[in-house]
Amino acid sequence: MNTRLCVAGLSALLCAAIALPAAAKPPRAQPEPAAAPEPAPVPEAAPPAPVPAAPGVLVLAADADGLVAEVSGAVVGLKKGDNRFDLPAGSAKVLVKTAAGKVVHESVAVIPSAGEERVTLVTLGKVEMRVPAQAKVLIDGKEVPATAGACSADLEPGTHSLLVTGPGHVGKKGSFEIESGKKAAIAAVLDVYNPPGHEDLAWAGMIGGGALIVAALVIEGTTKFDQLGGDAVRWSLLGVGTAGFVGGTLLLKSSMDEAATPPVLDGKFDIKVSQIRGGAMTRLGMRF
Repeated sequence: MNTRLCVAGLSALLCAAIALPAAAKPPRAQPEPAAAPEPAPVPEAAPPAPVPAAPGVLVLAADADGLVAEVSGAVVGLKKGDNRFDLPAGSAKVLVKTAAGKVVHESVAVIPSAGEERVTLVTLGKVEMRVPAQAKVLIDGKEVPATAGACSADLEPGTHSLLVTGPGHVGKKGSFEIESGKKAAIAAVLDVYNPPGHEDLAWAGMIGGGALIVAALVIEGTTKFDQLGGDAVRWSLLGVGTAGFVGGTLLLKSSMDEAATPPVLDGKFDIKVSQIRGGAMTRLGMRF
């Protein structure tokens, strides 16, 4: 009995000794789960290639022939009317000169893609005139037809000569200035021509000479001739009368020719200048 108790006690002690170290052992560390790899960045899509802008059209509407345009560095000649140019869309510098090299227009045109940009070139000036009926108008030596006392002309910028004449009137001459895009309105008033009093002297010579010729003829019919073949008084009257009549006739013709071609003098014209398109009007007095 004692022996069984001893064996049971030893077995219990042995089991306790075996169990103690196992209980004192720390728990085994569990490995942490591996972190999931970060996803690779998705590459951004390349932007689409820009679509080139379609070219546009530049229209230069010229009011005269012979102009020279410089468009974005290219030099081209212009004709009167529409001049069309195919150009890339965007800004284009426009410089226009006359054939003499004077700059008459400068701007920057914005040409739309597949569209049209229109630039109107007002390079000429205009003159409008009121003149007496049947007057003759010459500008720069060229006649400008007048209808019902009015005429007009488109002119290049600069100084122009003017001559206005009319039957029975003293003519006027001079010069005037024209600017691009401006209108000069000129009223030409001519004075009636009163020629010098040569006509009275001419008629006096003709009438007096005729009277002396008649007197000579009367003497010839009422008196006897002397032996020399004539009467001194008769011949004297006839000679003086003939000279007076012929001289008076020539003087009358000269007076009539002079009246038909009155002189041309420097004169003062009344001029009004305004913008062709709605400009304010100013009054100018210019001496010719």
